[in-house]
Amino acid sequence: MLDKKRRSKTHLSDEGKQIIEDAYKESFLGARLLRYHIQKHYKRNISHNKIHQHLLEVELARPNQKKQKKRKRCRYERKHSLSLVHADWLDYEGTQVIAYEDDTSSKIHSIGEFTKQPQTTP
Repeated sequence: MLDKKRRSKTHLSDEGKQIIEDAYKESFLGARLLRYHIQKHYKRNISHNKIHQHLLEVELARPNQKKQKKRKRCRYERKHSLSLVHADWLDYEGTQVIAYEDDTSSKIHSIGEFTKQPQTTP
């Protein structure tokens, strides 16, 4: 459920839209760099996301097709826990620590601390 006390969305005013168009005609920069141009010359702070959205509306920018496709997420889902185990170790001030973690549940199943013993030669 959305929080009713959250900050409401702000929209660009007509003056802000005109500033964006004028600044673009002066510099022909993209939204990210155009933001700094507007801050320097017009003393206004407009986020680059709002600048880019307005440039798309007035067709002064093109959407990047590489960013429009659905992101492929790699998830490793296993039927059984402990079918894949990850081991990690640490050497800290003469003490070695090793831990075994289940990749399915991300829980540590076993951990051990070991100290170095001086080796004796027979």
